Amino acid sequence: MDHSLHRVSRSGNPYTLFDGTNAFAVCPRAMFNGTVPRGGPDNLRAAAQPNRFVYLDLKRFQPNSSFVNRIVNVSDFGPFPGNMIGRNVFRGPGFWNLDAALYKTTKITERLSLQLRGEAFNISNHANLSVIGSDNDVSSIEFVPARRDSRRNVQVAAKLIF
Repeated sequence: MDHSLHRVSRSGNPYTLFDGTNAFAVCPRAMFNGTVPRGGPDNLRAAAQPNRFVYLDLKRFQPNSSFVNRIVNVSDFGPFPGNMIGRNVFRGPGFWNLDAALYKTTKITERLSLQLRGEAFNISNHANLSVIGSDNDVSSIEFVPARRDSRRNVQVAAKLIF
């Protein structure tokens, strides 16, 4: 009987915050009065909707929504002020996963084999979170939301090899 074990661990994906308060068609990147942390806390609290969590609370950090290009009277076009955040400067939650498989290959004939497999994905049922990219406009949110992505999956298979 053979087996395989696969562990994945990686840092979170980058994301950007936007501010569409004074925008006409395109939201520019957000501007803040002060420093905003680049990642969320380890102890997340639940949001009002199921399966959503507050990843980065923006209530303490006041967005500077006063930027308006005086020529066109919207914030879609530059030159932009210096306190505008960079692209992809924030990091989402990290990812951790453990997969395992057991399989047994049995010869039926010289050219034909049968493989029975049992596979489990996310064995520890670890709650991996990801930032919801469509909800990152600070003019409409008070926090950066995250959702739970992964659940345990178990499957059994039979494979005919010829």
